[in-house]
Amino acid sequence: MALCRIHQIYYSEATKARLDPGFVPFWKPEHERMDWREYTTFEKLYRRAPLDERVLHGAWSVKFRDKTGLTSNQVNAFVASLPETVDVVLFCPYVHELCMFQSVVHQGEARAPGLMEATVSLLAEAGRPFDPKRFASSAIDGVYCNFFVAKPAFWRAWFELADFALDPGKASPALRRQLDQRVPHRDGTVPMGVFVLERIASILICQDRRWRVAAFSPFAIARGLGNTALESSIMLDALKGSFVRTGHADYLDTFHAYRRMLASARQVA
Repeated sequence: MALCRIHQIYYSEATKARLDPGFVPFWKPEHERMDWREYTTFEKLYRRAPLDERVLHGAWSVKFRDKTGLTSNQVNAFVASLPETVDVVLFCPYVHELCMFQSVVHQGEARAPGLMEATVSLLAEAGRPFDPKRFASSAIDGVYCNFFVAKPAFWRAWFELADFALDPGKASPALRRQLDQRVPHRDGTVPMGVFVLERIASILICQDRRWRVAAFSPFAIARGLGNTALESSIMLDALKGSFVRTGHADYLDTFHAYRRMLASARQVA
């Protein structure tokens, strides 16, 4: 049986009132690099504190239930149903976004132009060459909103890459400019690095198959939120999954052909 310890981040009385009592509350002062979202919390919890190597750890927004429809009881029950050997568990919303783009990086580029180039630059400086044309992620390895839990070994690998964004002195000046570029988000702007970091977990999972990953079905999440028109998403995701497993370009070519067909019918953004 897998074990998890999930913190939920709050930064005001209003967000405190939205906490799920089944998660561990974590106070984030409002003055503390708010534009870098939960990443300063990750540093506090998973870089500096001693962690049980057997336990899956995560820190989530108070918006978790709004975005997934899931409660802490459902999360804990799902994790408990998994073998203790699992390294990472995903609870990802936005199945349309997961499936309709070749990868989470391509989706990010569509929403924040420049993200792909910044991601390639970060990974190059980390010594991990990255070719977006050959990279695909699916509904079982795509991460959004940082709704994942992972063992400390995975978090250490995550920080090896994330530090190029989080440590002001680690990135080259050119990469620093890319990561600090302000991009629109909701009613304001955030650094591009926020969106690059959101994709680090997926890149690690997809590029290094040693990680044993489980995912709460994003299709079940979508159905729970009332979205039942999932056939196109499932078809596209199956094509990407086949490409990832085999490396055969025919699957990826067919994915893009089917996506173009859907786009012509105005079913894809």
